[in-house]
Parts: sequence; structure tokens; C-alpha cells
Amino acid sequence: MRASDGPEEEPAGSGAAHRLMRRAYNAEYRYPEGFGGFRARMYYSWDAEGWGGAVEVRNPADIKCSGAAGRVDEHLRWEITAMIGHRWAIPYERAEGSLNLRLDPRQTPAGRSIHVEDGLDSVYRVRSGEITQVERRFGDLSFTVNIQQRQRASDGRSLPVHYCIIYWSRENGRLVRTDLYRDGYREVAGIHLPLSRRIITADDSGTTNRSLHFRDHEIFRSANRKAS
Repeated sequence: MRASDGPEEEPAGSGAAHRLMRRAYNAEYRYPEGFGGFRARMYYSWDAEGWGGAVEVRNPADIKCSGAAGRVDEHLRWEITAMIGHRWAIPYERAEGSLNLRLDPRQTPAGRSIHVEDGLDSVYRVRSGEITQVERRFGDLSFTVNIQQRQRASDGRSLPVHYCIIYWSRENGRLVRTDLYRDGYREVAGIHLPLSRRIITADDSGTTNRSLHFRDHEIFRSANRKAS
């Protein structure tokens, strides 16, 4: 463990939990304040079928898809919203910083556990100053996000590249589905924008492959709408 990992040795408590969570939150790449969004051409595929189109992003609540790709699948909009929303500039005080946190005193292979009072029974695990795992409950499912590989942005913050999401039934604990993700990024005018996403899903119906690729990115000069 590096000397800079000292906060992970702190005892359990709200103050220690926020210090560790803030550090991990700020280590993740987000768009700069005032980022106005972008437009790009895109291509979306599901197994053997594919569709072209375009996307215009103003903020996570204002995403417009056009062309064939924008009409074929609700999963497409969900993925684009997730890609943008996780990178949007939101101060820590308006995110996990606004919630009650509790730091588990035990150390696990995935890091220290931070329990969040957010209505989803969320648990973050932090190791070496970065989030390695997230657990949540939502509806009839519980799921775990395992971040396996990151890359460094030009400013030193990190971007997830390889991760998987595993879903279980809350009723009987049965494994429902596993999604394997691989993300790519393109730096445009100093901003790391989404370049690609590939998702391999395995469930009772078999295995499916989805992919999303962006090109011809154009950044809007300033934010003229705010995320809700």
C-alpha cells in the first residue's frame, strides 16, 4: 500500500467515510464545469444487426438521438445517458457528500466499504483512492459493479475501461444476468468524450453482443441548458 493511501486506515465513522469517499469521487474524470455537450455520428449494433444515426447531448437529461439507431432500442438511450451522466460535473457536496455515510472498519480485498443511506442500500468499496466495486438494490434486483481496469485522462484522473455488472434476484438470490463492458474514449479539445462501448450480456436466453461507436465529435461551445 502506498503512503498516500493513509485515509483507508482511518477508523469507522461519518467523517472518515466522507474523507475517503470524496477522495475517490474526485479521482474520477468528469467533464469541466460549464461543459455544453457535444454532437456526434454514431453506429449501434445488436448481434448481427446494425443501425446508423447521430446523437446530440446537452446534458444527461437532454439527449436527442436521430436516424435509424435512435428508433430501434430503448437500451441505446439508456447506455448513452449512463455514459454521459457518470462523467457530468457534479460537486461532491451535491452527490454522495449530501448523504449519510458509514465506513466499515474491516479491510476487504476490494478495499474499505462505505455504506450509503440513499434508499438503494448502496455500498462503495475503495482501494488505493479509487472505487473498485459498487453494490446496490433496485426493485426486485440487487447488483454489483466490479471495475476491473481504468485508464488515465490527461489530467491524471481515471476513466473506467473494463467492468462487469452482476445481477441477482432479491427474492431467491438466483443469478439473473451478467453484463461485461468495455469502454473507449476520444480526447477532443482537451475533453475525454465517449468513443465506443461494447456490452456482452449472458443470461438464461444465451449471450448477446451490443456495441456503440461515435465519430465526428463536435463540442458545443458553452452550456445553454442545465441538467435537472
